[in-house]
Amino acid sequence: MERVELINYTLLVVGMTISFLGLLMILTVRALNHWYKSFFITIFLAILSYMTTKMVAHITEGTPEMLYLTKASTYLSYIATSLPPLMFAFLIINTTSKTHVRGNWFTRLAIVVWNIYMLLLSITQFVPLFYSFTPDNEMQRTEIYYLLLTPLFAILIIDIGGLVKRWNLLSARRKKAFSICCFVPPATMLINIIYPGLYSMALGIGIMCLYMFIYVMEDYTNLHKDNLKTNADQQASILALQMRPHFIYNTLTSIYYLCDEDTEKAKSTILAFTSYMRKNFTALSSEDTIPFKDELEHAKAYLEVEKTRFEDEIEIEYDIPYTDFNLPPLTLQPLVENAVKHGRKSDNGTLNIFIRTVQTKTGVDVIVENTGAPFGELKNNDPHIALNNMRERLKMMCNATLSITGVPATETEKAKTVATISLPK
Repeated sequence: MERVELINYTLLVVGMTISFLGLLMILTVRALNHWYKSFFITIFLAILSYMTTKMVAHITEGTPEMLYLTKASTYLSYIATSLPPLMFAFLIINTTSKTHVRGNWFTRLAIVVWNIYMLLLSITQFVPLFYSFTPDNEMQRTEIYYLLLTPLFAILIIDIGGLVKRWNLLSARRKKAFSICCFVPPATMLINIIYPGLYSMALGIGIMCLYMFIYVMEDYTNLHKDNLKTNADQQASILALQMRPHFIYNTLTSIYYLCDEDTEKAKSTILAFTSYMRKNFTALSSEDTIPFKDELEHAKAYLEVEKTRFEDEIEIEYDIPYTDFNLPPLTLQPLVENAVKHGRKSDNGTLNIFIRTVQTKTGVDVIVENTGAPFGELKNNDPHIALNNMRERLKMMCNATLSITGVPATETEKAKTVATISLPK
C-alpha cells in the first residue's frame, strides 16, 4: 500500500510540475494568438487545479477533522478532470473549421454530455449515488461508480468522432498530434479503472496537454515563418514591378539620342536594358535562391545602362574570385542601384563602385563599396527593394545577413559606404 501511495504522490508532483511549466511557457510566449493562448491557459489551470485538489484530498483523507475539506477537494478534482476532454472538442473545431466553436453541433453535443456529468456529480454530493465518505473520512465507491465516468467516455468518443470526420482537413503533423492526444485520456482512464487506487490520469492528461501545446507552438511558428516569407516575396514582387519611371524614361531618352550619335552604343544599351528588364521579371517568378552568377549579370546589366547615361561619372571595378554559391534574387542588384543613386548624390566627382566576393571561414561575403556618404536605411515605400525586406529574405531563405557600414573620409581616401552580404556555408 505504501508503494502505491508513493507512486501516486510521484504522479501528482510530476503532473503539477508539467502543468506549471506549461502555464509558465504560455504566459511568456508572445507570438501565440489570443484564442490559443486563452485555451492553453485555461486547460493548464484546470490540470493544475486537478493535481492540487487531488493532492489535498489524498493528504486529508482518513482524518475526520478534514472531512469537509476532503469532500470539497474531491468534488473540485472531478470537475477539473472533466475539462480537458471537453476543451479538446473546442480545439478540434477551432483547428479544422471556420465555424464559431459554440455554434457547431459537435461542441454543442459535447457541452450537453458534460452538463449531464456535472448534474450526476452534483447529485452525488447530496445522495451517495456514486461515492460517499464515512464519518472517519474514508472514501467509498458504490457499485455503479463507473457510471459516473460514462459521460467522460462519451465526450472522448465525440472527440474521436469529430476528429475522424475532419481527418482529411488535417496535415500529416496534425493527424499525428491529434491522434496521440485523442487516445491518451481513454488509456489513462482505463488504467484508472483497472487499478482504482492509481492516479494515472494525473500524469497522462498533463503530458497530453504539454505535447499539444508544443505542437501548436511549432505549427504556429512555422506558419508565422511562412507568412513572413510570403509577405517578403510579395513585397519583392510589388517593389520590383514599381521600377522607377524616371530611370526608364531617362534610359529610353539616352538610347534615342544615341541612335544618331553612336548606333553601336545604342544597340549595346538596348541589349543591356533588355537584359536588366528580363532579369527583373525573372526574379519575380523565383521562389528559391538563384546562382550568384545570375544575380551578378543582373547587376552588370543595370550598371551598363547607368554607364551609358553618366559615362565617365561612374567607374566600376570587379573582384569576383568566388561565384559558386546561391543567394536570393534581387539582393545584389538593389545594393548596386542604391550605390549609384546615393553615391552620386553625395559626391560631385567620379562615383567609384567596387563589387567583390571574399571567401571566409564561415562562408562567402558579397561586398558592394561605393564612394560617397552612407545612404542609411531605406523605407519600405521606396520604389525598389527595401533593405529591411532584403534582410528578411536573406535570413529566411539562406540564413544570411546584410550589414551596411559608413567609412569616413581620410586625407588619402574619400568617404565610402560598404554593404556586405554574409552567406554561411
